[in-house]
Amino acid sequence: MKLWDLTTGKLIAENAIAQNLITDVKWSRDDRCIVQASEDKEIKVWDSRSLKVVRQFPRKQYIQTSCDISSDGRSVLTTSNGFQGNGCEATLWDLGEGKLVREFNGHQQTVACGRFLSSSGEGELVITVSNDSSIRVWNKNCEDSLVYHSLGGAGTLTSIAVYDDDRICVSSLEGGIALLQLDTKSSQMQLIEEAFF
Repeated sequence: MKLWDLTTGKLIAENAIAQNLITDVKWSRDDRCIVQASEDKEIKVWDSRSLKVVRQFPRKQYIQTSCDISSDGRSVLTTSNGFQGNGCEATLWDLGEGKLVREFNGHQQTVACGRFLSSSGEGELVITVSNDSSIRVWNKNCEDSLVYHSLGGAGTLTSIAVYDDDRICVSSLEGGIALLQLDTKSSQMQLIEEAFF
């Protein structure tokens, strides 16, 4: 892990852990910590000033592919590699205690990315994308999927960008980028495809 000064381009701090191939990092909004997912199946929390590991979450069964921190800074979301429904989950963690809160199951292949959707009037939601070409939306307080949406023909879904107005960009290996709108005003919450790039 390396910390750089963006103004000067100089390296500020560095800390290496053997066999710690990092798959994703997220900086907390209060600037106190950095959360890291990695191929060693662990989630690590780093002090952003000293670059020392201050907490490690219990090891998962499969490689951790992404991580995110909730807007209130209390929760961490991680996603997992997997095959035929084994692994293939998103996990909600308590950041302060490092404890597993909930697992979201339903994808059939690797969950490549997960993000918090904090602007929805439905309470804090979680969105995940998978190699099985599906997008799922979850309420972070229950294990049931609220929305299932397939981007058929897009192939493996790789990443999510979330905007404050409930618009979502999803990248894929074969279908480019899809722009979707989360509709929470209909009788049933849904994702509406708006554009493909």
